Amino acid sequence: MDSNCLTGGPNKAPCVRNDCESHIGARTRDLRKRIQQEVENELSQKVKVVEPINYPSISMANFHNNSAPSRKSSDNLAVAKLLNEQPVTFWTDNYAAITGITQRFSGVKPFRRSNNFSCPIEYRMGGPQHYEMEGYTPLQRHSTRKD
Repeated sequence: MDSNCLTGGPNKAPCVRNDCESHIGARTRDLRKRIQQEVENELSQKVKVVEPINYPSISMANFHNNSAPSRKSSDNLAVAKLLNEQPVTFWTDNYAAITGITQRFSGVKPFRRSNNFSCPIEYRMGGPQHYEMEGYTPLQRHSTRKD
């Protein structure tokens, strides 16, 4: 027994706490143990198995992304006409990963051939050169300088 519970000490009131062992009877202790056991059983049944959380980023890309790019079957290979189109590369299939490309409409290629820097393939592959064509005049004929 706790002596402070019975006497309260000088100038103190006796102990009135409910959890003090000296003030609890056998029935109350037994009732508390049974209620505590029932609550523990009920809570243990309600606990569900928590699956690991997948943390996607704001852009819905997986943070745990596999570093190796997946190989896709390219539909572009069957349609590519190599005389008129660029060859198919990894980036033509994965245009969305290119910085600055936000949206791709149907029929729009991310890498178009610039006509400013290319000449037709006929000129490169055995076609007539520009000086062999009709209407070609050498620069010497246009010279205005007379000797």
